[in-house]
Amino acid sequence: MPQLRRGGKHVFGWAVVHPDGRVRIPSEAIDEYGLSGSGTLVLMSGSRTSGGIRAALPSALEGSVFGSGASDAAAAGVGAVIRRKNTVFCQATLDGSVLSVPGDMLAACGVAAGDKLLVIRGSDRGVTMVVRGPLVEEALGHPELEVFD
Repeated sequence: MPQLRRGGKHVFGWAVVHPDGRVRIPSEAIDEYGLSGSGTLVLMSGSRTSGGIRAALPSALEGSVFGSGASDAAAAGVGAVIRRKNTVFCQATLDGSVLSVPGDMLAACGVAAGDKLLVIRGSDRGVTMVVRGPLVEEALGHPELEVFD
């Protein structure tokens, strides 16, 4: 997994957002976060600086500050967008390595069809896919980063 600069964040590459909301998560990220197979993930909005989406298994969020929002999103069902304080939550489906992100969630996270999300190692809870900010600016100078379309 590439590192943008010495001591900096590790990245998996770029994930393209398709018009129907599909996003292919790199297999290395799938493996690292135990997301393999198909099922339901909890999506959360990214930071104010970087925007984008964070995706995690519901079990990875239990007992965390995101636990109650994740539970509310699960109760609302796949595709329903839930706002809790400064974070937006949603449940989405993962089929193999393809995440289906509902359009309302994309809009709430500042993401649009055609955007390239920088997939980074953000935390031990889930994969982070950012759309803007200093990491994205730095990654644009690395043409060797793989694009997952």
